[in-house]
Amino acid sequence: TSDDNDTTLYMIGAVLAVLVLGAITVFLVVRYQRYQRSMMVTDFQAQLAQMQEEGLVDVDISGDRVPRELKRGWLMFIDRLGQGQFGEVWKGLLSDGDNPSIPEYMVAAKTVKEADTNETTVACEVELMKEALLMAQVEPHPHLVSIIGVITRGRPKTLVLSFCEHGELGGTLKKRAADGDAFDLGTKYRFCGEIAAGMRHLGEHNFIHRDLAARNVLLGSGMVCKVADFGLSRRVQTEDNTGDYYRSTSGVLPVRWTAPEGLTSQKFSAAS
Repeated sequence: TSDDNDTTLYMIGAVLAVLVLGAITVFLVVRYQRYQRSMMVTDFQAQLAQMQEEGLVDVDISGDRVPRELKRGWLMFIDRLGQGQFGEVWKGLLSDGDNPSIPEYMVAAKTVKEADTNETTVACEVELMKEALLMAQVEPHPHLVSIIGVITRGRPKTLVLSFCEHGELGGTLKKRAADGDAFDLGTKYRFCGEIAAGMRHLGEHNFIHRDLAARNVLLGSGMVCKVADFGLSRRVQTEDNTGDYYRSTSGVLPVRWTAPEGLTSQKFSAAS
């Protein structure tokens, strides 16, 4: 009868409504859980313990050297300086709320872009925070790019670094040469000395850079060289955590300038 048909339609409609409502509820719950996780401040103490187990930092390093947490409202992005597949580098203006007597100043900010999957984004965020944590283990030096702090609450996760106004050394050398205004030999010797001083400081903290190149050296105020991208350096060690070598497991090597022991046995030291 028509009454039976109406009853069946009502039941089907009710079931469909419940299913749709359930799907919306699950979607909102998942989104809320992701938001809650993104708003949690990174536990650097736990991350440091994990990295000690992996041999990335010395086991006797105290947990006091962790990146300083900054508030997102303190940082204003100005210009995008560069980008990669998973991240961007921005020129920014930082107003340090913890030190209101200090005027606003320029910084560089490394951020993680949203990837195709949330798992990829999270993995990139973990790598960025590892970089920040490793940078925090090295005492500041005039010829190393300094870490200022991190923003881990919310997204994008951000690593805030000292700003080097003249950009990377490799591009500057090429541009000056192409413009007929190349640096004189004495200035180039000074660059070499400053880079060597920064690398020696890393070596004194038992870290190997792994990718020293002109593109990874920045020029700060006064054309002073500062070694950058050392946050993913590796601790000098052997398989039994004694000695002066780091053994690579990635197998990715810059063949043209890798030392012989690196090519044959993937062993790296401050000398190589």
